[in-house]
Amino acid sequence: FVFGGGVAMERDAPVSRYVPEKFVAASFVTYAGRGTVDPEDQLFFGSYLARPESAGIFASADLVIAVGTELAEVDLWRKHLGFDCQLVRVDVDPRVLTDGQLADIRIRADADAFLRALAAHPSSKEVSGWTAEEVAGFRRKARAEVEAEFPGVARVADAAGRGSRGAGRVHPGGTLLGVRRVSPGVRPEDHRAPWCDAGRVRTRARRVPSASS
Repeated sequence: FVFGGGVAMERDAPVSRYVPEKFVAASFVTYAGRGTVDPEDQLFFGSYLARPESAGIFASADLVIAVGTELAEVDLWRKHLGFDCQLVRVDVDPRVLTDGQLADIRIRADADAFLRALAAHPSSKEVSGWTAEEVAGFRRKARAEVEAEFPGVARVADAAGRGSRGAGRVHPGGTLLGVRRVSPGVRPEDHRAPWCDAGRVRTRARRVPSASS
């Protein structure tokens, strides 16, 4: 699964928080989709879609279901997720369903309604091809890479998460871009952080793509 902002907007406790585990499915979230998956889920890869290694994970998938996400360039930093299997897109926007990702199955539906219908099906008895150790190792490596690219930024994100609204604010620039890249993994359940405006960061990231690639 890939969950985006369309899922995060639905309810305080999105159904998506338990759907991946119910079906023994791995999951990613976009930056706007933080908080839509239980951070304790052992097959949750986090919001590290932009890391090059994530393409290899998608390449080994049997099916990809993207819910409520544009799969935007600022989330992927590449043109394609990397999968070689069927893609199911679920969105209320017909433009998303017909974009360059070339979905095999397009479902124009509200994300919450789709996930609730999916959750009504019996739980899967399958065994995932990914292990909890592999997923945890990917997340550790991804965070370490971001820390290497933006030294100290993980500590800024950690401190912002612990601090108050005023104490947690950061200023625009390279640090903000770094926080955008690492904070979803640091603070996966807080997708409406008051100290970091997603729209402003996304706009800045478009202008300076090399700074956060």
